[in-house]
Amino acid sequence: MKKSYATLPMLLLASSAWGQPVSSLVPARNAPAANRATVVSATLAAPAPMAALRVFSAQAGGRKAGSSTVSGNAVTFAPAVDFRPGETVTTSLTGASPHVWQFVAAATGGTGTFTTTTSVNTAPGQTSGSTATITPADLDGDGDLDVLVPGGYGSGLLAWYLNDGSGQLTSANRFISVANNAEQVAVGDIDGDGDLDVVACAARPSQFDIARNDGAGNFTVSAVSTSAVNTSASSLLLFDADGDGDLDMAYYNWNSAAPRQFEVRLNNGTGSFGAAMATTVPAQYGYATLQPGDLDQDGDLDLVLCCNGNGVDSFAQPFFNNGAGSYTAGPVYPAANYSGGAALGDVDGDGDLDLAVVDYQMASPVRLLLNNGAGVFAAGATLTSGSGAQRAAFADLDGDGDLDLLVHGVGDFVHLNDGRGGFGAAATVASSGAPRGLAVADMDNDGDLDVLAIETAVNAPLLLRRNANRTTSATRPQLTTAFRCWPNPTASTGQLWIELPTAAPATATLHDALGRLVRQQAFNGQATSLTTNGLGPGVYLLTVQAAALAPLTQRVVVE
Repeated sequence: MKKSYATLPMLLLASSAWGQPVSSLVPARNAPAANRATVVSATLAAPAPMAALRVFSAQAGGRKAGSSTVSGNAVTFAPAVDFRPGETVTTSLTGASPHVWQFVAAATGGTGTFTTTTSVNTAPGQTSGSTATITPADLDGDGDLDVLVPGGYGSGLLAWYLNDGSGQLTSANRFISVANNAEQVAVGDIDGDGDLDVVACAARPSQFDIARNDGAGNFTVSAVSTSAVNTSASSLLLFDADGDGDLDMAYYNWNSAAPRQFEVRLNNGTGSFGAAMATTVPAQYGYATLQPGDLDQDGDLDLVLCCNGNGVDSFAQPFFNNGAGSYTAGPVYPAANYSGGAALGDVDGDGDLDLAVVDYQMASPVRLLLNNGAGVFAAGATLTSGSGAQRAAFADLDGDGDLDLLVHGVGDFVHLNDGRGGFGAAATVASSGAPRGLAVADMDNDGDLDVLAIETAVNAPLLLRRNANRTTSATRPQLTTAFRCWPNPTASTGQLWIELPTAAPATATLHDALGRLVRQQAFNGQATSLTTNGLGPGVYLLTVQAAALAPLTQRVVVE
């Protein structure tokens, strides 16, 4: 039976390095399928009047707008707009007990088969070496995901492919002007103003370009110098490293003229980054990827480094955060012959983050490393997945609430998860040339996750592979029309009325922001009501499930 991560609080063993323990989180830490309309909350061991939640999306809206409340030891945040399907959401609890956790918003529908492929030409002059990053993001705030791709050697441009809302991308006719040879791109709300900004750099940068968004997709660009003229940068990231509620910068410096290290630059809250704080990597190998996540469930974001090496010497290595953005190296896990990419996600439903590492070989194995909950990994299954793999991603491709595995090599390959971390044989999505970039997102606004890819070739097309919709014979179809509830907001001394589009046996349940069941009503017909007498002010989740149909959830505000 699948776990419900949308409203179920999880008791935590972790506590903040600087404050009191956090007793529960909603959604649970690392949840793979949180309700997109969920209220976010944290409960502390004692009242925390100065606490606040800051919730970040890297796909739409940046720091999310919404309503915040503090009641006793509970802190809640109700987003004004639902989360995007399949996106990773980061929440920072600020105040005396800083705590950072992440969860994945649920994808709905999809089969994990990709039957339709559309393509759009890349920008003139775009070359194989500059297409390492594909970033789907709503840069102009129009409600759909556009795509940002580095524009090519010497171009000084990030190419911006506009989405018409149905997943149809236009040839790049908008650009963000940055330094020449930009290859690494990270998107996030660095100044906390509710839109997505862009950070970019070259593979061997003399500067980082900071492009600030005005909310409508107009960018003002400034530069930040690197820590050394001969820095070599890969895997540029934006995430909250020190738990203060803003997005910091990190990247791996694989310059062979200096000790190889990853560097963290802390944000002062306005999008200005401080001097690099460096952590030396004990094994001095080349190009690497960084993956952020709370590996030991202590309320801060750690990093996993996956390095290319020589022969059998490639490795994955966790680095553990002390809560302030300083990192300590963990054990080295031999992971691959030539490590082409890595992905983090809870694949076995036990609440912690596991790791997949792919080998860049003629037959590309994918090695699973399973977390014991404390950031210690043990070897899991090895999956066979095509050849020449360079990218991997965990995503719920069939909408069943667990994380499947997508591998991008000479072709794209899907391994579906049985919910317990058991993956089936690879199903081929499409054959292609040598791979270069991969992203997974809902591009056509139908609730399921599509695949974006680009290959190694001059002016190679940007490919969009759409996820096939479920047929009407699916075991749990949704209501054809969402239910209605009124009045909303409602008073704490009255009735909340619920109406279905057609009469059916159904159950209505109301949970508070901590996931506790406060009302439940079974009925057989088209309408019913729930009493609100005695409910405290705040945001609640109302779920209606008709017989044999998937549940639907709406937010309800009690005043």
